[in-house]
Amino acid sequence: VAVDLVERVHEQMTLDFIGQDQEHSLEIQLPFLQMVLPEFKLVPLMMENQSIETCQGLAQVLARVFAQGNALFVASSDLSHFYDYDRAAKLDRRALEDIGRYDAVGFARDVATGKCEACGAGPIATVLLATKALGGDKVTILKYANSGDVTGDRWRVVGYGAAAVTRSA
Repeated sequence: VAVDLVERVHEQMTLDFIGQDQEHSLEIQLPFLQMVLPEFKLVPLMMENQSIETCQGLAQVLARVFAQGNALFVASSDLSHFYDYDRAAKLDRRALEDIGRYDAVGFARDVATGKCEACGAGPIATVLLATKALGGDKVTILKYANSGDVTGDRWRVVGYGAAAVTRSA
């Protein structure tokens, strides 16, 4: 953990330090990061309050803290949960359209109004806002699937998407 960077974030925003929590998104991402990045420092953040105002505030702090140097921002979230295949695909398509347009505010609004779902909508919106503030200018949707694509059970599926934010050279 990059304690110095966590402290810099904490100086600008109230953080509660969590010891034992049921959230598991970091544990899911860590093996992938370890495979592709032999050495890295981590600033793990979890968001309880995922309002757009909180996302905007955190994104501003992250943009200031990471203005110098290189950083990889990772937000982890499922998309829709437990709809039939077609309904899930429709909800998830809306989420990925917002994300692909680099529209954090529209994405947050669509989640709030039920037009799409993501349990980690706050982290996704925050990453979109922070990376845009740091010069990101393009989002590419890399892959979409739901659990029905893997298991064949199309009655109750969970949606997943992958996207990358990049900056033109």
